[in-house]
Amino acid sequence: MYATATFVFAEFNAPRLPRVLDLLMGMLRADDAVHGEVTLETEARLVFVTDGLTLNLSRTEQPHQSAVTLSLKLRDRRAAPKRLAALTFGLLQATEALSVIWLDTSVAIPRSIFLRDLEDCLAAKPITPRRPALALRHRRPPSRRIRHSDKRYDSHVAAFEAHLRHALCRSASSDELAACAQSLPILARARVAITHLLVAPLAKGSLA
Repeated sequence: MYATATFVFAEFNAPRLPRVLDLLMGMLRADDAVHGEVTLETEARLVFVTDGLTLNLSRTEQPHQSAVTLSLKLRDRRAAPKRLAALTFGLLQATEALSVIWLDTSVAIPRSIFLRDLEDCLAAKPITPRRPALALRHRRPPSRRIRHSDKRYDSHVAAFEAHLRHALCRSASSDELAACAQSLPILARARVAITHLLVAPLAKGSLA
């Protein structure tokens, strides 16, 4: 089902349909404009189709006036009137249409009134920042699900931690201190030598 708006112009003053489509391209989303294609083009009718959107344009000449009809079809039918309103507003600003016949009505709304009334509806509204801190305050911490299989590895973990503590807390051996001395600057070597002199007697005493 199409949502339709008809633009009424003075006699012989309606723009050609390719020109109307060019104007609409600047109002469509980038993906729609790039991936869409014209499936039908004559002097009186033009159809533009893209994923989820179809534009049907037609042009008529009547005594004392001419008209261009824009019909929009969306995958989401409920969103079609709102999307059509934005396209109508932009197209009305870009052309010299005198009035607009909106949707299924037969009333021609003067250009100035349509723009004035629709401008307030399409005006950008300030976005209120969200406050996630307030929402997080009432959230419960996630509960950890304990598996029965975890208990099988407790003894292995305890043994590894005991080995790690022993490896990190033990005193360095004479060979390890000598290896460090080979890779340190001169001042650092002096500090290692002093440490070796202090640690070696303690190590011998503990072995005695």
